[in-house]
Amino acid sequence: MYFRNRGLLCIVVSTAVLYSLSANAVSPASDNASDPAYASGWTSGSSGGTGWGGAWQMDPPFNGPPNWGFYIGSSTNNDGGDPGNDGDIDSSGSKAWGIYAHAYAFPSAVRPFIGPMVPGQRFTIDMDNGNIDAYQSVGFSLQDASGNNVFEFYASGEDTQYRLHDSTGLGVATGILFTGQGLHLEFTLTSTNAYSLSISPVGTDGPVGLPQTYTGNLIGQGATPVI
Repeated sequence: MYFRNRGLLCIVVSTAVLYSLSANAVSPASDNASDPAYASGWTSGSSGGTGWGGAWQMDPPFNGPPNWGFYIGSSTNNDGGDPGNDGDIDSSGSKAWGIYAHAYAFPSAVRPFIGPMVPGQRFTIDMDNGNIDAYQSVGFSLQDASGNNVFEFYASGEDTQYRLHDSTGLGVATGILFTGQGLHLEFTLTSTNAYSLSISPVGTDGPVGLPQTYTGNLIGQGATPVI
């Protein structure tokens, strides 16, 4: 899996915050920002949770303030605050992973599965983005063994809704308007080349009209998401 961040983001009002990852590859895997492995921060080489195929790989592999950085913080400090007082996407201890960037920086975080996903297996993630600069984006992807994206979910700063990238092309509209309260996403590989994506709100103060489910085929027909 791959997280991208090209927005003007900061911990207080505009952060791509990610928490509660789980996947069923060769064996179940899970991780969250409250794991003791992140007591000193979320850095390249840190490795919390269980069942993964390796540690986090950050690019660049270091923080470069004020232009980019990786950190642990609370998603309730993100754009829009937490009007429902439900903790947004925070794990226990009010913690979530975060990435910030501006000045055309393009930080990313990758973590490999222990093996390829097979039909019937599922990847879940809670994601909470904030304000995004025009023509910049935040989101996540699933990749094949060669590092090619086979699926993307993202938000662009010049847009007002979340979009998908699959075999039909880039920019598939979801109709879900941007939210600062977080989304819960469940990606299921339904066949070698096909997927189902379920999107629901996190807590009580998310966008209306959810849950929604989207189906389609992977980019590149025949690739299987691995990382």
